[in-house]
Amino acid sequence: MGLTRKLAEFVSSLRYEDLPPEVISEVKFCVLDWFGVALSGSKEPLVDILLQVLMAEGGNTLASIVGRSEKVSLQQAALVNGSASHALDFDDVNTNMMGHPTVVVLPAPLALGEWKGCSGKDFMAAFVAGFETVCHVGLSQTRKHGARGWHPTATIGHFGAAAACANLLHLDSDATTASFGIAGTQAAGLRTSFGTMCKPLHAGKASMNGLLAAQLAEKGFTASQAILEEEEGFTHTFTPDGNVAYVPEGLGKRYEILDVKFKRYASCFGTHPSIDVALALREEGLKPDDIESVHAIPFPGLYDAISIMKPSTSLEGKFSLPYTFAVAFVAGKAGEDEFGEESLKNPEIIKIRDKVTMEKDEKIPVNTSHVVVKTRDGRTIERRADVNQVFKDSKKKEESLRNKFFGCATKVLTDGQSEDLYSSIMELETIENLGSMINLSVTRGASNG
Repeated sequence: MGLTRKLAEFVSSLRYEDLPPEVISEVKFCVLDWFGVALSGSKEPLVDILLQVLMAEGGNTLASIVGRSEKVSLQQAALVNGSASHALDFDDVNTNMMGHPTVVVLPAPLALGEWKGCSGKDFMAAFVAGFETVCHVGLSQTRKHGARGWHPTATIGHFGAAAACANLLHLDSDATTASFGIAGTQAAGLRTSFGTMCKPLHAGKASMNGLLAAQLAEKGFTASQAILEEEEGFTHTFTPDGNVAYVPEGLGKRYEILDVKFKRYASCFGTHPSIDVALALREEGLKPDDIESVHAIPFPGLYDAISIMKPSTSLEGKFSLPYTFAVAFVAGKAGEDEFGEESLKNPEIIKIRDKVTMEKDEKIPVNTSHVVVKTRDGRTIERRADVNQVFKDSKKKEESLRNKFFGCATKVLTDGQSEDLYSSIMELETIENLGSMINLSVTRGASNG
């Protein structure tokens, strides 16, 4: 049995009752983190542009836009909410997927679940089905998928959104297999778009297309029955050296969602280890005027994505290791506010940025950066940071995610609405109608545009 069918059987059979307690807890963290970054991202210009186009087009107003007052069609909601939640590059990561799982998996069943009045438990099962799917498709592709210029969040993300919606619609394994075929033939997204509005659009399109795939499969639309492993299928086309014979071990027993990584900084994940070093050096008392040069060696899988040396926009800045290092070192933090346009013109930040050089070294472990700082008084300071060390303490993890959520949510919602939304998410399994939670995430009155 190939990967396509194996995943379809898993997705079609998964129910809330199958989920271990630790998975249920992680789902809530993913949903909490997503709502925070989606709310903050809802203020971004790309969301205004998308809604201007979609509202002019019209359609049945079936689903909500997080952080906004508008209602749109189901597929339009998946498109906008997926794009908004990826706009700040502040969303979660899974290294097996080689990208951002929740921004592609969650928006589609959120829209579908709102329309159908699904329960929190059904939504959680659908989300896990989608999350596990993107991770296992990612594991079959190898890291050369991204190296060929594809954006895995976009390409692989199609399968996760389709899986989540197929599960929520209770499609059988045959229809779920078809939904994968429909999703896979729509897959697209190029890494050359990093630093532009098209990168977050990738997430929205993946979610939208995955929803469409499940909707079509439900009605009997035909598609490839082995899209992942066929001769001219997804893997052969996107990653010729991928593992077409990959079949997941322990599917439904070991859950990839337990390896999700939540961002603490509003920039590409590949910049995070170097930001950790910058903040540590600042904490140790190093001053900007002390620095002669900085040489950074990030893990190679994302080297090309973070090698913009002199970004010209705030979006480009999120994909610049030199710039993010400088922002963190000068500002002492690296949240959404620190990556505004004004930081691009800050002479102190520019001065540090221009002292940073980069090197690609295949021996550097995944999620790690090695940084060498030479000081003006002749010292050499070497530091290595590994983002896998973050959140080992579950209490600190929950506190950090709660603080991040409120920091994002209260930019759009009232304090009371943010509190109510937080409580609703943390009691997600008790919700009888998903709309009651979603209603807490929208604004009232006139359009935000």
